Amino acid sequence: MKTKLICIFTILVTCAAPHCGFAAGVATDSATDAAYNDGWQTGDNGGSGWGSVWTLTPSGAGATFSTGNSAGNGDGDTSAPTGDINTPQDASGRAWALAASTGFTADAFRLFDGPLSVGQTFLIDCDTGTLTSGTQAGLRLENASGNALWEFHFNANSFSYIISDGGGSSIKFGTVTDEGVHLAFTLTSATNYSVSMTPLGSSSATTRNSTLISAVGGPDIARFHLFFTGNAPSTTANQQFFNSTAVVPEPGTTGLLILGCTLLAIRRGLTVDPRHVVRGFGGSGGSEFRAE
Repeated sequence: MKTKLICIFTILVTCAAPHCGFAAGVATDSATDAAYNDGWQTGDNGGSGWGSVWTLTPSGAGATFSTGNSAGNGDGDTSAPTGDINTPQDASGRAWALAASTGFTADAFRLFDGPLSVGQTFLIDCDTGTLTSGTQAGLRLENASGNALWEFHFNANSFSYIISDGGGSSIKFGTVTDEGVHLAFTLTSATNYSVSMTPLGSSSATTRNSTLISAVGGPDIARFHLFFTGNAPSTTANQQFFNSTAVVPEPGTTGLLILGCTLLAIRRGLTVDPRHVVRGFGGSGGSEFRAE
């Protein structure tokens, strides 16, 4: 019985490890955190659960980072809800802002505290406003080598949201709104994902299920990258805003539950078939526990 216990425990820990100890944990942050009371700069460490502080990289004096009222970009706060993606969601709230004038770029990076694991979701709010022609602003999910695995951005030339993934590099996605959108990106397998985009004030989401970009450095999503490629005066109307980042749920919850059930069954003298115990790990299907 002792040998059986050790064998099954080893199998479970081996299967669950990529989804537990080495995976991203629950993380949250928003521009209302006290870390941003003096603005937004490299070294800020707002929220909790992240793998690094913020790294903000301007290409020159024409690129800036700040916090501000997201309702001020585009044509202003002309539609409900008031406050766009601010926290709190009113005119007194704030969001992170990137801006870049012609010829400059602004890039902001933050690491997860481990790679996203299957079943985890990265959440973020974006408000591009209506940027001028030649401007691109959005976010990338990248591996530890800094190579893009997935990208979402607003393209001012085509006046559309664009996704780049394993299925293509110029996929139009949803309808542009001046108020902002909520993005939820879920990893469904090692190389597959599902994303939903919900405009503020709406319950109707646009979704896409596809594959990650095949990139040097592998498919593990290690960080997110916010970017702005400028082609306009750096004014409030031309700023790109982000807010309310999060990673959910806690990795390995299912694995720990199955492990606990298995050990309990063994203690009660039940027969546990490891083939059934480990079914479901590392994939998008359900998990199964069976004791006889």
